[in-house]
Order: sequence, then structure tokens, then C-alpha cells
Amino acid sequence: MSFHDLQSKRLNGQAVNLSEYKVCELRYKVTFPMLEKVKTKGAGQSPIYEFLARKHGEPKWNFHKYVVGKDGQVRM
Repeated sequence: MSFHDLQSKRLNGQAVNLSEYKVCELRYKVTFPMLEKVKTKGAGQSPIYEFLARKHGEPKWNFHKYVVGKDGQVRM
């Protein structure tokens, strides 16, 4: 199993503060990959979010998770 953090540039009109991710990284000792910020909704949406949203709905807030099996199927 692996975890990946896909960061949002903006969701529901709120800009994401990069320092919040650094705090999480330091406070919670995050060791999984934290990828660059991408657009999660609308025009210019990142292909990964387009795929995930098509299979299991768009993210509703600044924190959202998807579980994807080894076979590429979105589980939740």
C-alpha cells in the first residue's frame, strides 16, 4: 500500500497555504510523497482528479481522500 498527497491549488474559493503542509510534514512525520499542487475542479482540472472524480465524485472540501486499488479501480 502507498499513500500520495495531491495538493489542491484552490478548492471552494479557498487558497491552500503551503506552510500548512510543512506543518503537517513536521508535526505528523509524513513520509509519503507530497506532490505539487494541482487544480482539482473545473477547466484545467488535473487528469488524476478528472479520473478520480469521474469514478467517485469531485472533492467537496480542502481535505478529501480516494482509495485506489492496485488494479486502478477507485474503491472510495
